[in-house]
Amino acid sequence: MIFLIPLVRKLCGDLNAGADHTQPAILGADMKANDQRQDFLRATLSTDAEGRVVATPHALQDSSLLSVFSRSQALLIRPPHAPAAKAGEGCRILRLSSGGF
Repeated sequence: MIFLIPLVRKLCGDLNAGADHTQPAILGADMKANDQRQDFLRATLSTDAEGRVVATPHALQDSSLLSVFSRSQALLIRPPHAPAAKAGEGCRILRLSSGGF
């Protein structure tokens, strides 16, 4: 989703292949400060009382846990060196549905 879909679209002549498909959301849990890498955390989505999308990362993020990935609806994006963040703060997500691409 991050590398191959844009590449295939570019090779097919899509002029918007590299467009930003992320969306704003609200954190559903506190987050620790991030290290030097950009992280894509698997998360579930819900809607709060105000109609905002809430992204809650799964507690376990090990890449070998396919069951976690299968229950995820989005990737929560944590930029390199992102400071700690509290639940309720803004974040960016990439939905895992095919409708976003």
